[in-house]
Amino acid sequence: MSTRPPVPDWFRSANVHCHTPRPDAIVCVTPWGTLDGADHFSVGIHPWEADKADSDTWQRLETMAADSRVAAIGECGLDKLRGPAPDVQMAVFRRQAELAERLGLPLIIHMVGCWDRLLALKREMRPTVPWIVHGFRGKPELARQLADRGFYLSLGRRFNPDVPAAVPADAILRETDDSPPARTPTRLWLNFFLSLCVNMLLLFGFSPGGPQEHRNGPQEPYCPRISPKSKNYIIKT
Repeated sequence: MSTRPPVPDWFRSANVHCHTPRPDAIVCVTPWGTLDGADHFSVGIHPWEADKADSDTWQRLETMAADSRVAAIGECGLDKLRGPAPDVQMAVFRRQAELAERLGLPLIIHMVGCWDRLLALKREMRPTVPWIVHGFRGKPELARQLADRGFYLSLGRRFNPDVPAAVPADAILRETDDSPPARTPTRLWLNFFLSLCVNMLLLFGFSPGGPQEHRNGPQEPYCPRISPKSKNYIIKT
């Protein structure tokens, strides 16, 4: 079992990853952005943009990372499903991990489908700074493996509900990643009911300008169908 390097105390109550300025949050920006509108930032090159990292990009990243408001490096990492070639992503990720180690800053990691490569890199580098997997949605088994190897898991709006109980409490951090409001079953049923009411009014000839006949006769109402197989009552159109 690996020792987990401590995060700053204020990380425990902070939103450790978002993209729009807000209080008590670490706002993620890229080297092509600016450090404006917030008290705390992370700065990094996303794996989807790894092939855009030229010498000017690296110079700007290092300059921004030295700012006292920058609390972490990232998000950076590997993505099996999107972005440039894996070797390009790995080279850019490794360099940012080295920068985080040199500056003594936590590393915020975007990781999709490359867990073996992530674990191999951590074994090789033996970092002394926290490595934080942001937006973790994996299974409890993977969560335990990562926690046992010294990772932190940052949970957003969507995550496996069995994960918090599967790992030590001190391995869990929180984030929003600017998630949209949840589409709850209540909200979906309300949308369905309102749509049904509107279509009933149209069926009986009502409109904002008063009753009128459709030019081709009575208008066929539109009624969304609710899938009986969906646990979330998804409206199909």
